[in-house]
Amino acid sequence: MTARIGAFPAMLTGLLTGAAGFAGLALATASTPYPLVAALTFLGGFGTALTMPAATSAAVASAPAGYTGVSGSVINAARQTGSVVGVAVLGSLIASGDFLTGFHRAVVGASAVFAVAAIPVAVVILRAASRPECVDAP
Repeated sequence: MTARIGAFPAMLTGLLTGAAGFAGLALATASTPYPLVAALTFLGGFGTALTMPAATSAAVASAPAGYTGVSGSVINAARQTGSVVGVAVLGSLIASGDFLTGFHRAVVGASAVFAVAAIPVAVVILRAASRPECVDAP
């Protein structure tokens, strides 16, 4: 998908999809049907799976030729660190008190992180769209 539509549109799609999936999970109750919970969980995971390869592609593409390996390494290290911190924070929210209340706090937090991360990506897309195209002189 990134090759067809570009890294930033793919990232924005992934971030908004993930935000929607996690926000939907915030409305889940003990009686929410399993297929709905599974679908919302899928959206959250799909958003993440769509976002990260596009972010890696954007980081590597924007690096100078001699530093593409470094940029790929840095984005991977940041992704892994973010995953560890995210699991720890969200896990502690879920474990604090009642499970469902903690779960709601965790998915609201995850949805907010996705939504906030979508803002700078949307700004980059809007700025690029507002630039006049460069036309080569004959």
